[in-house]
Amino acid sequence: MRPSSERRHGKKSTDVFKVDELGPGDYDAKGHPYSGRCEVIATVASHSEVRVRLSDSPRGGPVDAWLRATGNAISEQLYSSMGTLSHLTFVVTPTTLQQVADLARAFEAIVRPGAPRYAVPSYKYACPSTARALDRLHRVLAGVWP
Repeated sequence: MRPSSERRHGKKSTDVFKVDELGPGDYDAKGHPYSGRCEVIATVASHSEVRVRLSDSPRGGPVDAWLRATGNAISEQLYSSMGTLSHLTFVVTPTTLQQVADLARAFEAIVRPGAPRYAVPSYKYACPSTARALDRLHRVLAGVWP
């Protein structure tokens, strides 16, 4: 994970990290990810709190179940010319770190062989990519938080 920018507000600094695998070819001219690509951004709020935002997040039964089970996430449905976009935002602390790995498994479950058919063809690539990004975030935070 690399810092994508650093912002300073008074004496407090906030570090923003790009966690996903998206590269320059995954963004349109306006800087927005192409449809079917999930951007994962982690913002370090304090030594014990990280805010995670998934833009254009895949959705399905396992992810919806994760949302209900955690009660920690905010889900937004945005409507645009490209269709409905789903954004997830949640907070990770040392006590809720396992939720990141659980969400990664939920994305994998959407496209697992034998799972119900998913309606969005790009999920074949977006779900595993998002799961890898969340697993990477989980490993990094597990190494920082005892």
